[in-house]
Amino acid sequence: MSASKSNAMILSYFIVTDLDGNGTLSKKEIHEVFTKFLVTKKRQDKRHRAEGLTYEERKQLQDYTSEFIKVADKNNNGLIELEEFMAAWALFGDRISAILSN
Repeated sequence: MSASKSNAMILSYFIVTDLDGNGTLSKKEIHEVFTKFLVTKKRQDKRHRAEGLTYEERKQLQDYTSEFIKVADKNNNGLIELEEFMAAWALFGDRISAILSN
């Protein structure tokens, strides 16, 4: 994938995650979007009949969201701006995909 295509994909992830449209991501927004995506994936997987997430899945997402924010929030304001998100994606992108595709 080309760098410009990859950047466009990351930007689209940022926009989808920015639920209130203020140009920054809160821990709540990141956690909500990751949770909704994982629940949707589970519903599409015929092996899973549960509507929600297991305790282990919820804990993993909560821990991961906290770690993502801690690493990404370079200016320590509690919010993730686009530049911070793009830098963090370079470190976490594979892990995000693995968690959300299980």
